[in-house]
Amino acid sequence: MPQKNTAKNTPAANISRSSQQQATSCFSYLLMALMSVGVVSMLGCSVEQREQAEQTLSLDEKDVFSLQVGTCFNDANGNIDSGSGEEISEVPIRDCDKPHDYEVFHLFNLTGDNIPTDEDFETQVMENCDPAFESYVGKSFEESMYNMSTLSPSLDTWQTGDREVVCFLFDESNAKLTESLKGKNL
Repeated sequence: MPQKNTAKNTPAANISRSSQQQATSCFSYLLMALMSVGVVSMLGCSVEQREQAEQTLSLDEKDVFSLQVGTCFNDANGNIDSGSGEEISEVPIRDCDKPHDYEVFHLFNLTGDNIPTDEDFETQVMENCDPAFESYVGKSFEESMYNMSTLSPSLDTWQTGDREVVCFLFDESNAKLTESLKGKNL
């Protein structure tokens, strides 16, 4: 089950704000230079190659705590639905009209004072995500050709008050989604 994590354990969180601003500024200049060269060199690229390059440049990392219903995102490292239990702090956000891996269809807060057991967690997911899936997609989870999973609090984030579960859908064959599935009745 994927878990959310704060960014406090990431190397970027250990960099001071002024160092981050300097790094961002340097990165911006480098990116502009690369894009200038890239525009010239992309003239000889196929349409597919140009689209792939545009998609790569348009990815935007977003903290998992700021995901909203209707947000589409990718799995940059292959960790989200692997069942590894690896903590995830950020995901690459995508325009839902561009190829993407996942789409958020519901958010809810877990109940109880203690982090739920696996059985309690599954019960709360079934009670909350299942009906929301049908409301969002237009077809019940059981009848749909799509699958669902969740991002949930880790033990560390639970202890800081995190109770939010992010319910998201995806194509079970791991094919990229190319549009929002809201109201698609698929």
